[in-house]
Amino acid sequence: MSLQRYLWIMSESQTAGVEALKALGHPVRARLFNLLSVYGAATATDLGKRIGESSGSTSYHLRQLEKHGLVIEDTERGTARERYWQRIPGPVEIGSPEITATPAGLSAVQMAASALNQVEEQLVRDFINYRSEELPEEWQRASDDSSAYMWLTAEQTARLGAEVHDVMERYRAEAAEVPGAARVFLKYRVFPVALENEPEPDLLTRPIEVVGQSPIDLGSTASAPTASDIPTDSPEEQQP
Repeated sequence: MSLQRYLWIMSESQTAGVEALKALGHPVRARLFNLLSVYGAATATDLGKRIGESSGSTSYHLRQLEKHGLVIEDTERGTARERYWQRIPGPVEIGSPEITATPAGLSAVQMAASALNQVEEQLVRDFINYRSEELPEEWQRASDDSSAYMWLTAEQTARLGAEVHDVMERYRAEAAEVPGAARVFLKYRVFPVALENEPEPDLLTRPIEVVGQSPIDLGSTASAPTASDIPTDSPEEQQP
């Protein structure tokens, strides 16, 4: 299985290793990484206010991201008492074939992708429920939320993906020099949901797979998982 994900659209990417993926799989770190991607360099105090965490907690998680090469200090800003952090420049690839070839690597990819996906889904919910009404009319008309089901071969799917990435890269490069450009969120997904001759899944009884947890059986009367059921970092990763 190959699960690939790019956190920046460019021609070349840096591949996150297993330990970096484990670090990014933490929900707080995924939010911090995304904030730095969207808004640029910031202090632990500013980031903590955005996500409702103390500056001490935020500093700890930023240091973990720094330890695994995902964020760096912005040495041109800040003071001796207040450090500015920024995400590493360029793209980060999550889920290279070499990483997903091992069970440990695949598990780390799934955890990181799941955590980042939750952050991005919150962006979509915020846009639908709040931001769409607050945007200027020109941005309301320009914004789009589309989906489609298509019949494609694997070769066509790969070609479609390459073309979409080329278009995104072209607009990314152009927008940097256009007055009035805004930071926009664009996500591209394509994967098979029904293969030829594959039996149709029973979506009403099939357990929900939650990364890091036992499957949740919708047909049982067991209660939903609580916060205590959710796995945390290993003891050496725990915040002091």
